[in-house]
Amino acid sequence: MLLSELRNNLTLLAQSHPDEVLQETEITNISFDTRTVTQGSLFVCIKGIRSDRHEYIQEAIEKGAVAIVSEYSIDTKDAINLVVENTNTALSYLSAAFYNNPQNKLRVVGVTGTNGKTTVTNLVKNMLEVCGYKVGLIGTNEIVIDKTSYPANATTPEAPELFSYLGKMAEENCDFAVMEVSSHSVSLGRVAAISFEIGVFTNLTQDHLDYHITMENYANAKAEFFRQCKTSVINADSPYAEIMKAQAADTVITYGINEACDYRASEIEARADGVSYTVLCDKDPFRINFPIPGGFSVYNSLAVCALSGALSIPDGFVRMALKKTKTVKGRCELVEIDKPYQVMIDFAHTPDGMENILSTVNEFKPARLITVFGCGGDRDKGKRPKMGAIAKKYSDLVVVTSDNPRSENMNAIIEDILAGISDLTNVYSEPDRKKAIGLAMSLAQEKDIILLLGKGHEMVQKFKDYEIEFDEREVVKSLCN
Repeated sequence: MLLSELRNNLTLLAQSHPDEVLQETEITNISFDTRTVTQGSLFVCIKGIRSDRHEYIQEAIEKGAVAIVSEYSIDTKDAINLVVENTNTALSYLSAAFYNNPQNKLRVVGVTGTNGKTTVTNLVKNMLEVCGYKVGLIGTNEIVIDKTSYPANATTPEAPELFSYLGKMAEENCDFAVMEVSSHSVSLGRVAAISFEIGVFTNLTQDHLDYHITMENYANAKAEFFRQCKTSVINADSPYAEIMKAQAADTVITYGINEACDYRASEIEARADGVSYTVLCDKDPFRINFPIPGGFSVYNSLAVCALSGALSIPDGFVRMALKKTKTVKGRCELVEIDKPYQVMIDFAHTPDGMENILSTVNEFKPARLITVFGCGGDRDKGKRPKMGAIAKKYSDLVVVTSDNPRSENMNAIIEDILAGISDLTNVYSEPDRKKAIGLAMSLAQEKDIILLLGKGHEMVQKFKDYEIEFDEREVVKSLCN
């Protein structure tokens, strides 16, 4: 694509070369990482969480970049320089244009919130497919285009990868793109070029404060997303609902259990094998049966009911899709083993997420609950003692271990967690996660439930300078031999 065509998608502060040069310059690739720069690349100097790509301009040029998008003018004769106010936002618009603006050929649904994003996006995908639509999915677990699955590296990919996948969806004639939208992706401008037909807000609880610093900043980052949504579907029971609604650009539809809302769950029945409830809305009430237990399952499935109203999807399709739901990988997932006890895996990695799953399991546990968990390194430290206290409150035995320690010392993270536990009776610590799981299995008795929290769908464990393969399902099975 010609650089002049891409330039038309930007509001420039400065341009180093005349238009004639841009009209003759072919761009073969858009990159923000020098490792992916090739001959003919346009290099965008984004400012990320831990690095500023302006520092790598010369390396990018040496590797073949013919044009540089930056936030200040650069002194070089070896590349064309385009100066913009915000390179993060520019990267989104450039990536969209490079892939022929696929977002405009799709009906895009975005789901944001601390917990529930993966489950809700999968539920929405299932519902739309029951209705006969062709759907693409972008999320934490995987990226799916019709029936083809690709590995996911982030909740919301960086803009070049994101629009590449949206481009594939458009080429495959998908009707909808359903995607998870993280607070990072909003504040860093990755989704700036997308106008969402529908945006869903699930909840907001403590997480990512290593980046956002305060809950107010975190909430505002989430709320910013709804400026880009034609219809906003918002959990009315969240303490942050009004902040989200205040930023909504157009139509707002609310759902919940306790507060006044457009879609309210009533006559809730909780069972070990799921939940059922009646949906009260502006049309005839209808009954939902959802085969995943827990109060959070009411909210997740109710969000889909509210979204279906925004899309004018008949209740029958919604009931059918939710009733046929299968557990999402790493969410309340039972591991099939030949033991007298059960092992369950869940991605819960926040205080609220942990309390949700632990309180749910306590409702139906036949014997003891053994919880194995850790906290991620280089991430919000404030939640560690809180999670320790919650684990102790709801569990009969607790094994504190590592999660993804990254550059932090595993034992130091464990000490932070243990600081929240006043009574260390029946609390064990083992930094090696495989050994910790083995310890829990050795302590388990008949009808106990072992709950492995934090890793969920993840297939690796991340350390400072390396990572190892770590699929908890396979780890558990190997320990059974």
